[in-house]
Amino acid sequence: MVSLELGDVLQFFEDFQAITDSYYEIIRKKRSAGVPIPYTPLSRLLDFHRAILNKVSGFGVFLARDEQGVSLVYKCIDPSVVSSPVINEANGVVLMSGTLPPRDYVMSMLGISRGIVEYRIGFRDYVRPENYGVLIYDGVTTRYVERDEEEYAKIANVLSRIYQAYALDKAILSIFPSYTVLKSVRKYLNPGVKYIMELGSTSIDDLIKDLRNDRKRLIMAVAGGKLVEGVEYRLGTENLLGLIIIVGVPYPEPNDYLDDVMEILAARLNDRKLAWELTYQWPAIVRIKQAVGRAFRSESDRALIILMDRRFREARLAKIFEDYFGKYVIVNENELINEVSNFNLTPH
Repeated sequence: MVSLELGDVLQFFEDFQAITDSYYEIIRKKRSAGVPIPYTPLSRLLDFHRAILNKVSGFGVFLARDEQGVSLVYKCIDPSVVSSPVINEANGVVLMSGTLPPRDYVMSMLGISRGIVEYRIGFRDYVRPENYGVLIYDGVTTRYVERDEEEYAKIANVLSRIYQAYALDKAILSIFPSYTVLKSVRKYLNPGVKYIMELGSTSIDDLIKDLRNDRKRLIMAVAGGKLVEGVEYRLGTENLLGLIIIVGVPYPEPNDYLDDVMEILAARLNDRKLAWELTYQWPAIVRIKQAVGRAFRSESDRALIILMDRRFREARLAKIFEDYFGKYVIVNENELINEVSNFNLTPH
């Protein structure tokens, strides 16, 4: 995202009265036609225009680019502007999340000045150790400065070998840091790999239908995307996933919005290193936890987890995931393939 000045944005709304008139004309015609709740997407444009005209502290306007194109975004940079008076003046507040951010982040970004009591339920509190294994393979990386065709081909070769060695009648969910990396790796996959690639048009229902007919598929998804967040890979009581592969550390790409958030945290915490970790490293950790969570939706679910990037051996990340999983094994490529081929759904 690129930060924009208000004047740069308002130039796109010079003849906005014509849009307003069109909105009311469409609504009038729909009401005349008997539509009970008349609606037009122009209402979102009116809301956006109203928001930027009344722009308040803690919000900004950004130019965003993604697979769908270019868009203007009015986004909250500092939620404490809204949340702080509500939380601090209420008799009591309960904040809940499946992947709750660190205490420093929550208190700083929400502007909490009152005492809090924190309860965390870890991965090991609800998944038995015999139901999962964690492998770290450090033979590849998606680190930005090391990305090239040779590295993409290496990643694809390892994924192809994993697919061929994987003997279970379950799907493999592989998570990539971006669409760019996903597409770059896909073109080097072995022709024998049956994969489902996340696209803008990918339907969850169609994906589950495909898995119903043929469970052994390599699902290629993007961290934080629609095939990872809030998706249930189940048919009745059966979990369709048996293997989770995190391809690279899914750090968010630096942009003006995240830099603005980091500056707020750095000022409030008086610690720029911690502010960077909370802004960039924590979202990556959350995305990994969300992906892993797809394979564990009941106490009987069992799966193998592969963290595929040499950066997972770095002290900070290694400590985080050792605390989270309680165990992991660092493997070379042959050991990795051997572990995959020997993995089964029955605990030893």
